[in-house]
Amino acid sequence: MSKGVGLVHKYNVERVDGKPIADGCFVLEYKDKHAQVAIRAYAESAANDGYELLAQDLLKKVGPLHESTPTLNLNDASVYLSGKMTGLPDDGKALFNQEAARLRSLGFRVFNPAEQPDQASWEAYMKRDMAALVECDLVATLDNWHDSRGARLEVFLARELGIAVVSAKELR
Repeated sequence: MSKGVGLVHKYNVERVDGKPIADGCFVLEYKDKHAQVAIRAYAESAANDGYELLAQDLLKKVGPLHESTPTLNLNDASVYLSGKMTGLPDDGKALFNQEAARLRSLGFRVFNPAEQPDQASWEAYMKRDMAALVECDLVATLDNWHDSRGARLEVFLARELGIAVVSAKELR
């Protein structure tokens, strides 16, 4: 496909139950490298909403994000805790602190943004926290991370750098 071409009509798609598709749809091919990124993101979102089997099926089609990422040894791993803070009572510190304490009790070294000094702006928080994130072995997300612009940026950066991203509750 030419880079000078935008969205083109290549497929006619119908639902198997015959119902109309309200606003149309967009077809992704598994072999397309750009589609693979979108499918992985969709799979993660689906898994976070409880559609684990759908997520597993999609990931089987496109494979893991970084094929060369080594298996992570969780003994003494450093964990960056990611989740929504902005707009929550006390910036969600109670939830962050509770999860950080749980992870530490399991032997993890945890960078908890809620334990860090206050900053003058959202941008200052992100600069400080992103610098810490890139030094960690993995990012552990709280359930509310999708609701946070900052947490979504953290997860994006981690994935782009090949840093493992897991749901915090999966760490045991």
